[in-house]
Amino acid sequence: MNSLSLGTLAVLSFLMGCVGFLFMVWRISWAVSGFVHMQERRAATEEQLVRTLSDFVGKQGQTNGQLWDAVQVQADRLNRLIEKKAVEVTNGQLG
Repeated sequence: MNSLSLGTLAVLSFLMGCVGFLFMVWRISWAVSGFVHMQERRAATEEQLVRTLSDFVGKQGQTNGQLWDAVQVQADRLNRLIEKKAVEVTNGQLG
């Protein structure tokens, strides 16, 4: 009877070990699944961020180009005005 009790105890401990192992495997697979889902969401967020920043940089480049064109136009106008005033002063001194 004593050996039967030890055999039963051994079988029960083996079964509990198997159940614990299966529970551990289930938890690890659940954690890995959550990690993969989180990585997919992070990758999608990074792609959206890169797309948004790319659009911003493109628009900023267009704005800078337009500003530079406007500055050049104003510089040309000022140069013509200065030349015109210089010619008037020169004509006034000669005349």
